[in-house]
Amino acid sequence: MIAVLGEVMIELAPAGAGLFRSGVAGDTYNTAVMLSQLGAQVCYATALGDDNFSTEIRSAMQQHGLTTSAVLTLKAQQPGLYCISNSADGERSFSYWRQQSAARQAFQSEVLFEQLLQAISHCRDIYWSGITLSLMSDGVLSRWLTFLDQLQNRGGKVYFDTNFRAALWQSRHDKLLCYQAALLHCDYFLPSLDDCLAIWGCDSLTQTLEQLQSLIPVSEPAPVICLTAEQQVFWLEAGTVNQFSLTFSEQMLDATGAGDAFSGALIAAVQQGLTAESAVQIAHSAASLVVQHQGAILPDAVWPELKQQLQQQGFGPQQAQTGSSV
Repeated sequence: MIAVLGEVMIELAPAGAGLFRSGVAGDTYNTAVMLSQLGAQVCYATALGDDNFSTEIRSAMQQHGLTTSAVLTLKAQQPGLYCISNSADGERSFSYWRQQSAARQAFQSEVLFEQLLQAISHCRDIYWSGITLSLMSDGVLSRWLTFLDQLQNRGGKVYFDTNFRAALWQSRHDKLLCYQAALLHCDYFLPSLDDCLAIWGCDSLTQTLEQLQSLIPVSEPAPVICLTAEQQVFWLEAGTVNQFSLTFSEQMLDATGAGDAFSGALIAAVQQGLTAESAVQIAHSAASLVVQHQGAILPDAVWPELKQQLQQQGFGPQQAQTGSSV
């Protein structure tokens, strides 16, 4: 089982004529849903309130096959909320209302966070992101990194996605230290070029690749790095760099959740033991379908189409299990 750590929120997506459609989403939640739909057993770790929106989120999690035993309930609290705005070409921007959310409180409190750790202690693997990282207090982060060390020592795998949001960070110094610590405590590091440019201040793809290679520890097992950069992916593993080209569809309606879908499908393919190239192409296929629909998560009626498409590429959803690697 893979534990996915993060915050689930109420999503307001444009529905035309000045209207918005309510949904349930959040970066690691979107990835968790993709993983679950592709056959992985997923335990989602977060905190919710006891209001109607929290009940709606729990129902959505269960509907998508996520285990909710690691979801804390905080009395008289609520989940966060965000609103999507789309440009004419499908690119998106976000407005957030999450400062007092139940999840943020859990990631700030060492007592509450310890309850989350106990609830996911049986899980073999972990997926988390830079957004989750930004919510953590210093004490929680220190405890979390120790937990990840212990999990890796038992043979578990840690997948970390940059998912950088500048508004969530108060200082450049804190941002750098936290991201570098996270990189040193993962087996698969999943950055985007845009995130790297913002986090480390790189000014080009070449400098980004050099920066990532300089951050890899020499004396310890190095994480696999999968860098997404415009229409290509760079796979850094065991001192080598492989480059894979991507073909993008012109049918993009909404880019929300594309990176999350990519990460979920990539991890599912990696855990099935597929090659790096196959894993990247499968992840790209999943993301390419997500952007053709409004919102971060595919409509229920579209999942069979995705699964059939991925099976044609050599991925068998029924075989996706934790533990194996590329």
